[in-house]
Amino acid sequence: MNIHVAAIIARASRGLLERSVRFLEKETQSRHAIIAHYSAYRWCDSTERALNNELMGRGNWLTHS
Repeated sequence: MNIHVAAIIARASRGLLERSVRFLEKETQSRHAIIAHYSAYRWCDSTERALNNELMGRGNWLTHS
C-alpha cells in the first residue's frame, strides 16, 4: 500500500515538474522574441523604455503570454 502511494506521489511530482519546465521555457521564448523585435530599432531612451515596458510592465507574470 505504501509503495502504491509513493508511486502516485512520484508521478504527480514528475508531472508538476514537467509542466513547470514547459512554462518557464515558454516564458523565456516569449522574452527572446520581444528582445529580437527591439534589436531592429535604433537604441535610444524611448526604445529602452518600450522594451522595459514589454518585459516587465505587462501585468501579472502568470497571465503573461
